[in-house]
Amino acid sequence: MSAALTTWVLATARLTAILWVQVLWRRAVPAWSLLALGLSMTLATLVPVAEPEPLGELVVLGAFEVLLGLVIGLLVTLPGHALLGAMGASALVLRTPVKPLARLCVSLTLASALGLGLHRPLLGTLLETFVVLPLAEPTQWIEHWVASGAGPLVRAAHAMLVLALALATPVLLMAAVADLATRSIGRGPGPVAAVVAPLEVWLRAAGGIVALGASWAAYSHVWAESVGIVPP
Repeated sequence: MSAALTTWVLATARLTAILWVQVLWRRAVPAWSLLALGLSMTLATLVPVAEPEPLGELVVLGAFEVLLGLVIGLLVTLPGHALLGAMGASALVLRTPVKPLARLCVSLTLASALGLGLHRPLLGTLLETFVVLPLAEPTQWIEHWVASGAGPLVRAAHAMLVLALALATPVLLMAAVADLATRSIGRGPGPVAAVVAPLEVWLRAAGGIVALGASWAAYSHVWAESVGIVPP
């Protein structure tokens, strides 16, 4: 098999695996798997040409490329899981279904990321993986991971935990304030408590939505980072 075709097949395998596990895009785009495959086939034409490989070895190397792509993709999509976790916590506090709120926030986050032009460094980073981790060289990948150690993984996990808490905190805080206020007022005379009790859910929801909007307006760059790329 020619060098160009070998490169295209292996690069497509890795890129498809990376893109396929991106949780935010999978939530936002129903046909994301097909789009990921098409995008990968296009980007694969930009990858530096590797050495030609026999068909038998190409299958084995393709499996290694898919495995590497899944590992990279899962690391990249950690912020997305943090965002979804934060939305799950917010939905629980607001007493609303998780899926509609998550879908709304995912769509807004991806729209913000595209508006900020974060897709450009993302695509550049995807192609950069072929420089750091060359095609069809699993031995070099292992050496690179061993040299890097577990430090980057620990830092990534810590960063995603902080991000999830940061995204969920405004809603949780406003819900706590609303709950405290209604309980304090509800300790008054019987008629007052009867009026305040039904308002608790509405105050909690209104406060949470306002907090979510204020957080979005004030810290849009933090929300945009939940796609995994820091704005330039």
